[in-house]
Formats: sequence, C-alpha cells, structure tokens
Amino acid sequence: MFLKILSTSDLYCFVVFISEHKDPEKAMSLFHEACEKNHAGACNNAGLAYQNGITGSTVEKDMSKAIQLFQKACDYGHKNGCFNLSAIYLAGKDGIPKDMKKAYELSLKSCEMMHPWGCANVSRMYALGDGVEKNTQEAEKYKRLAKKYSGQNR
Repeated sequence: MFLKILSTSDLYCFVVFISEHKDPEKAMSLFHEACEKNHAGACNNAGLAYQNGITGSTVEKDMSKAIQLFQKACDYGHKNGCFNLSAIYLAGKDGIPKDMKKAYELSLKSCEMMHPWGCANVSRMYALGDGVEKNTQEAEKYKRLAKKYSGQNR
C-alpha cells in the first residue's frame, strides 16, 4: 500500500481509519512506511507504540526501537519526538540510563520548537542545577517560555 500524507487532515483520516479497524499491526506497518518517507509524526507515533507496547497485539514494548524512532522524528523537526526522547533520558528507566546531558539538549531543542514541557524541563534543570550549572535567570527565562507556549501568558 502506498501511503502519502499530504496534510494534517490526511493524517487525521489515517488515524481514524486505523482506530476504526483496530489493527495495530497494520497501523505500525503504515507508521513505519510513512516514517521512511520522512513523515516525522509517523516516526513519533511508532515510537510511542514501542515505548509502551500495544496490549492484545504483536507490538511489544521495545525501548531501543522507541528511542530510534523518537530520534528520527526529532531529526525531522518534530517537537514531540524531541520531547519524548528527552523524557526517556530525564527519567532513566526501562534499562535506559539517565543522561542529563542528552535530556538537556533534547529538552532545549523541543523548547526551541515551542514545546512548553520542553521549556519547563529546561527551566527546572537550570533551577536545580541538574545536568547544567544552576542559573536562576535562565530558569526564569525558560519558565516564561513554557508559559507562553502553553498559552498561559500571564
């Protein structure tokens, strides 16, 4: 099957189709196909599926695949891909070691793409000196950006 996602509405139709047909294996096949065609959202969605696995299907939890797909999504400019990958390194779980340097770099990259939680993580890291040198001014700067990008511009 040839998959060509032209717009957000096409992607929405694709997701609705998969949801209605309840076929996770087919969804993963299509996500992989779209990811290979540089569709960042498909890479991220496949990463999410591998991060947790899909109950009642052959799609099992596989953190290595999740990381590879989130990285691909991030490399293609998908802010959620960068953020999702940063969260893995920030928490250091499921056999993946905590890596605050990578967590910072990926949180910052997602923040630069206007992901509010990425900015919030950068702010917290600066506030605590966790993975970066403690800097209250930078913490406040990224806190303001997190609020701005989440629509809390107060």
